Amino acid sequence: MQFVIFIGPHKVGSSQLQDFLYRNYVRLIQSGLLYPMIEAEGLSFMVSKAIIGDIDDIPLPVNAREAHNAFAYKMISEVDENRFVPAKHMGLPRTRQMFRAIKKQIEFVQPEAVILASEVFSTFGVISPRLIQTLLDEFPDAHFRVIANLRRVDNYLASWHGERLKAGERLHPLGRGGLQSYYDTTHFDYSQILEPWVNAMPEADFVLRDFSAVRASGTIADFKEQSCLNFPQNLTTPAPLNPSMHRAVQEIARRGNAQLMPEVAESLRV
Repeated sequence: MQFVIFIGPHKVGSSQLQDFLYRNYVRLIQSGLLYPMIEAEGLSFMVSKAIIGDIDDIPLPVNAREAHNAFAYKMISEVDENRFVPAKHMGLPRTRQMFRAIKKQIEFVQPEAVILASEVFSTFGVISPRLIQTLLDEFPDAHFRVIANLRRVDNYLASWHGERLKAGERLHPLGRGGLQSYYDTTHFDYSQILEPWVNAMPEADFVLRDFSAVRASGTIADFKEQSCLNFPQNLTTPAPLNPSMHRAVQEIARRGNAQLMPEVAESLRV
């Protein structure tokens, strides 16, 4: 069994990739590619989608749209009691049930390959390498191909800092004290992301992509090529999601977060 795991990290097209994979869930299964759902809500939604087609009047469950983010967050919460699943991912089962759901989909669908995709996987190594080992233990006969899109660090930090400002955090400017807080993290030192995966999976294929090249060809097109999987034709390709805050307005947002009431600062950001 071939497993392709996209480990992000953040701000490298993971939202668009997840959107692409869930929107084409049925077509992918029919072509031998499984992007597994991990809990009852997502599975129920996809069954309805397979039978009825697109259901425009039903809100998309976040645990379907970001299924593997939910999966990764839940795994993390079960090895570190100080880390919690974000509130938007409500009603998740234990990870043993999620693994059972994935295995049952594999058993019944018999796919040629399984795709897992989440930027949260990029944090596994620094939180606990045991998280990576768990994937190996649950799928001992699988061959893994691990894909990571990496941005030039200065461009990445500006984008990630802006993402935190969009969320309303009160931060120092990067040029005046904000940069130092990143030095010992995965946001600055990519080896903290990659080395635990390489150490845990020495037989896996690793694909490291320059994000500037990914952008040039398109996130979806690049993933299709680098995964070495046979994707069907005429799939739905969504527009890029979660655009970065333009650097020209980051300082305005930063000052708003620091000096305004939260609701006023939020209206300024949006």
